[in-house]
Amino acid sequence: MSASDTDSERTGAVASRTDATETGRRARASRVSSPEAEQRARAALRSVAADPALRSLLRELARDPALERARRGLYRLADDAARFDAFVLFAEQQQVEGWLAFHGLTGAQGAAGRYTIEATPNGSRGGGRTAGSASSDFAASGTPGARAASWNRLRAVRERALYQSLLLEQASRPLLATFVDQRLPFVVLKGLHLAQTVYPASWVRSMSDIDILIRVEDRERFEGVLRRHGFRRQPVCPERPFKNDVVHERAWVHRLPNGAPLMVEVHTALANEERFFIDHAALFARAEPFAYAGLELRGLCTTDLFCHVLLHIAASHYFQGSLRGLVDLLQIYEVRPLDWEAVRARCRSWGCATIAWAVLDALRGTFGVDVPEPTLRRLRPSWPKRVWSWGWLRDTAPPLYRFSHLDRIPLAQLVMFWPLLDTAGQRWRMLVRDLHLRALDWALR
Repeated sequence: MSASDTDSERTGAVASRTDATETGRRARASRVSSPEAEQRARAALRSVAADPALRSLLRELARDPALERARRGLYRLADDAARFDAFVLFAEQQQVEGWLAFHGLTGAQGAAGRYTIEATPNGSRGGGRTAGSASSDFAASGTPGARAASWNRLRAVRERALYQSLLLEQASRPLLATFVDQRLPFVVLKGLHLAQTVYPASWVRSMSDIDILIRVEDRERFEGVLRRHGFRRQPVCPERPFKNDVVHERAWVHRLPNGAPLMVEVHTALANEERFFIDHAALFARAEPFAYAGLELRGLCTTDLFCHVLLHIAASHYFQGSLRGLVDLLQIYEVRPLDWEAVRARCRSWGCATIAWAVLDALRGTFGVDVPEPTLRRLRPSWPKRVWSWGWLRDTAPPLYRFSHLDRIPLAQLVMFWPLLDTAGQRWRMLVRDLHLRALDWALR
């Protein structure tokens, strides 16, 4: 994100501090989990999945040549309040509401009076999207009342996303500054790094925590700093007491003065080390600098970043996560020069070539990304693995996992995931490790 974009965001936030606080209060209230909210979210997912026009619109939003057409589709959809509401609910459930709001509100100005949609700065990095204007389509379509209600909903989404982004920056900066001042080596992972380097504005990429990768030998020093800043360790798996002590990540939580939680997840590995062959010393050596909140931090290089997001979709969420992971891959693909041969080689060396093939196939099926056929062919697993993958996973999202009604059954996840590891050694290590930890957890009960 450019300096002008950052300055405009901060200036707007200072000028409307009271409004932002109230917006944040409403945002927290709206995200309170309830059976009714969950039912509405699932209904929105079903409606989008069953509506070819909405799925086509989702795909068009992801492609540069179709961006003007996609915006016109959004304008037409704004006149159908029920479908527009379902589409926004779907985006919120899939954690891409900021991404939808950015593309819906950018470059669409010119409608009269209070129905005007303000433009959002669109930083162009690496020949990314360009902001167009389809104000004539917007001004000419539908009834003003229905259209205004729909677009006000989308603008409220943008306000909440911007508030959450500014809150996270203000709350996390003292901790990150202490890490930097004490020369503690760490690499920022996932959301925070992606938001600053591949998304058009930091608020477009939603996130609820900060993930960092550290060396095992530095864990005590990092945890000492976290304690001094008021953080307390939170179990990653409350029902698995032994696993909490050996898992490669630890979660630390601090309550901010307004009651909102700030979570920092400290990783000593990108994924379970018995399953994959990741050279973490090489990750630190290849890490690249980026700016955040006036600090110079380090994040994964482009190839490592892309491969980590691929791996995270499968290994951390068992293909049951939101659409956000695929949008992350899409943004990296559009903004950064991507060496597909390097991606293939890195996934092969990590032992996640089969997983990469399945996720890239879904990326192509969902957003129409032009993944080179030679890359897919060289990642493609044997036919039994392909049949197994097609039986459990879809090639379009969301969701990738066909049997979402089994998402609370760990055995189903392991049965699905186990054959997707590249080698027999990985599969047996995973099985032995999981059974060993479950036996120790059972013994401690």
